[in-house]
Amino acid sequence: MLALWVTDVVAAPGTDPRGSVLGASFLPPAIAGVLPGSAVTLLRPRGGRAALTLTGVTVTAGLGATALTAGRLGVITGNWWAEAGTPGLTVLASAGRSRGSPRSSARHASGRAPC
Repeated sequence: MLALWVTDVVAAPGTDPRGSVLGASFLPPAIAGVLPGSAVTLLRPRGGRAALTLTGVTVTAGLGATALTAGRLGVITGNWWAEAGTPGLTVLASAGRSRGSPRSSARHASGRAPC
């Protein structure tokens, strides 16, 4: 039998020894990114306005999620600003994906969507 040794790079904080709160804290930002992405798609702001909207939502979600997990729950103990970027980028990735590309809503002259 092969024995594997696992070494923690950073020990889990005492308030979350199993890491379950930290793991569960990334699902809400991933789901929360769908709403702003869908809103930007439906409201159809162009160029800079769409990017500014998604950036504002990303910053707000990152700061809010980190304030909750680091401040209130105490499960994140590292650099606060670096940790705020992680849920923020999760929201941005989800929002950007649900937003789609400009070509995804393109139509042919016949009115049909491209294949």
